[in-house]
Amino acid sequence: MMPPRLLFCSNRVRGTSLIEVLIALTLVAVTMLGLLGLQLRSMGMQKDSLDRRAAAMIVAGFGERVAANYAGFEANLYSNLISGPIAGVAQTAVCATPANCTTLEIAQRDLILLQNDVVQRLPGGMAFTAAPVAGGVALNTGVQVTVAWADVQRTQANQPGTDQACIDAGVDVNLPGPAAVTNTYRCYSAFVYP
Repeated sequence: MMPPRLLFCSNRVRGTSLIEVLIALTLVAVTMLGLLGLQLRSMGMQKDSLDRRAAAMIVAGFGERVAANYAGFEANLYSNLISGPIAGVAQTAVCATPANCTTLEIAQRDLILLQNDVVQRLPGGMAFTAAPVAGGVALNTGVQVTVAWADVQRTQANQPGTDQACIDAGVDVNLPGPAAVTNTYRCYSAFVYP
């Protein structure tokens, strides 16, 4: 009986070379950089989605307050508000007679609450309200509410022009002072029909 033969590796198989290892590391590094870029883009889109959701909720809440004060809406007390970025939260208006608030006092309180919501929930937030006008007369058919906020992902270099929602809402992009809406702003606009 013959003893089993031992197999030895030939001299031609010596393992991986240094060049193969460097190529593999380069491929892994390029893949990781691509995934990092994708992750950063995803986070930016998530932030934009959260801001748009907050803007929609702010406008919906304001619409509910307008509907609750229908007499103030009919008196056209909810139109033509321009609120630029405010440093802090404004104090809400207190009724002269707490048990019997007037429609004007309620409307003023609602507008302050709108401003506060925008300031607290959106970066560089601004609010605009307007009533539809026909022949120079405000119509009591609804109130257009536009909420604008600064979008850190947008720069003047990569986003020429103003956000289309701001243009569609008729927001004056050349408003003076802190209420100026530049092309770094996003807008959410909706009509409120109480």
